Amino acid sequence: VSTQSTWGFSYFYIGFLWRVMVFFTMLVIILTLLHYLQDRAKRNSYMIQVHQNREYQRSTRLLELVFPLHICRELSSQLRNGTLCLTQAHSAISVLFVDVVEFQFHTIHLSAFELVDLLKLLICTIENVCSKYKVDKIKSIGDRCMCVGGLEFNNESPRRGVDQTIELGKELLVIIKNMKLQEDTLDARIGVHTGPAVSGIIGFTKFAYDLWGDTVNTASRFTSTCPAGHIHISKSTYNELTNRDGFSYEGLIELKGKSRMESYIYKRDSYEYSLPSMVG
Repeated sequence: VSTQSTWGFSYFYIGFLWRVMVFFTMLVIILTLLHYLQDRAKRNSYMIQVHQNREYQRSTRLLELVFPLHICRELSSQLRNGTLCLTQAHSAISVLFVDVVEFQFHTIHLSAFELVDLLKLLICTIENVCSKYKVDKIKSIGDRCMCVGGLEFNNESPRRGVDQTIELGKELLVIIKNMKLQEDTLDARIGVHTGPAVSGIIGFTKFAYDLWGDTVNTASRFTSTCPAGHIHISKSTYNELTNRDGFSYEGLIELKGKSRMESYIYKRDSYEYSLPSMVG
């Protein structure tokens, strides 16, 4: 009886130990599996965050190519806050139009592909100079390009916007003059006007950033009445200009659809640039 009791206790003890070992083994396996799943979830979350950051940087870069920098910042801020209203009023911005003189005459002999290459080089050149002076290129219509200075200052310093816009115009006059289209030499005329305007994004599927107001129309009229190789500016632009060297008073001029306005003219200086031929 004593021997049977001993063996019975031994079997019970061994079974109990086996169950305990199995329990702890399963517990270790479960905890290891949970740790693995948590670690994998963290890695997946990190990879998703990295991917989201990469996509966010790509989309931000794309927005910066389409819209002015301050609009991109405002757009990002409003999207984070769940709002979207990108219409802004500007009390004093400087609108510049640059127009290639007799562009159709110079390009009438070009093929369609050559014409597109010419416009591409012309607009890319203007965009590069705009970046140098921190002036926003808004849009281009054929060979005419619209640029605006002072948007980034948000009505705080109109004079800085005027100075940057005029310096942009001076350099564009020289650069375009030194561009050659086969045997022809191109020339430009530039008009600038400073005043209030409204900016915003229009469109839903093919959206675009633009500006509206009498200031834009007036700047376009100053360009149309500008001689080749000159910058034609209004009195409001002249009054805000820091460096007025080279500008001469032209008196009152007639503008289409507007009353007579005082104007000033700047004639291109003879700087030397080394640029490749544009076509041919």
